[in-house]
Amino acid sequence: MYFFICSLFIFIAFIFFRCRATSLISTVLLPFIVLNVYFDGEDWVNYFDSFEEGRGGASPEIFFYTVLSFLKFITSGSYQYSIFLFFCFVFIAFYNLFHNKKHVFFYSLNSYYLLFLSLFVFSLGATLIMEQLRQLLALVLFMYAFSFFSNKSSLMGVVYMLLSALSHVSVVFLFAFVFLCALRINKLKFVILVSLLCSLIVTLCLSPIWGAINIGVISFLYDKVLRYLSVSVMGFGILHLFSLIYVLFYIIMYNELSHSEWKAGDR
Repeated sequence: MYFFICSLFIFIAFIFFRCRATSLISTVLLPFIVLNVYFDGEDWVNYFDSFEEGRGGASPEIFFYTVLSFLKFITSGSYQYSIFLFFCFVFIAFYNLFHNKKHVFFYSLNSYYLLFLSLFVFSLGATLIMEQLRQLLALVLFMYAFSFFSNKSSLMGVVYMLLSALSHVSVVFLFAFVFLCALRINKLKFVILVSLLCSLIVTLCLSPIWGAINIGVISFLYDKVLRYLSVSVMGFGILHLFSLIYVLFYIIMYNELSHSEWKAGDR
């Protein structure tokens, strides 16, 4: 209910007071809004333990712990201030993505920034924002990677993709989809290729051979994937299936839009 009310106010601002100043004010207020209920959550204790004990340096998700360690250093070891600065960084990064002309794809949508914030807070406020800090950082970095790939800045795109994966390992499964966005193939071939790729990824991930390989990153990935695929009794998970359909639909539409732009540019 708390995040629903917050998202409602942002949505009202989007409808009646849409301007750059309102977007900036909403961005500045959100870290305070989130931190107000952050310690009522459940997962913060795990981050706090890692924060206090300095654990995470050996984890494949080392970039998140590097960021957390840096925030710990500049706040003289205060967990509360570190998390506040973390949220400040995340929401300012969102604001910059939609208001910086260098990020052409998102900048073209900056009039919908408040709508994005409203839906983001409403749908993911109690989960991704408040509980899953690693995933939240990974999402921000992945969006920047997507922006760079859209601008044909492949090197920066790769750098941000790697940083995203080093924040949360699940991002590795998105590597192929970013590559597929750039392919100039028709929709039918695209769907077939994506379907085959998804089937191959799931099949390989479920193979027992990966669990038998005692290499840190590989076994870590294997355990993560098994955990994700066993979320529901359906194995793959109905929510995962809906999410996959949404992602595929978006990529197909983006692929078609790119085709239209290329054709227009060739005329």
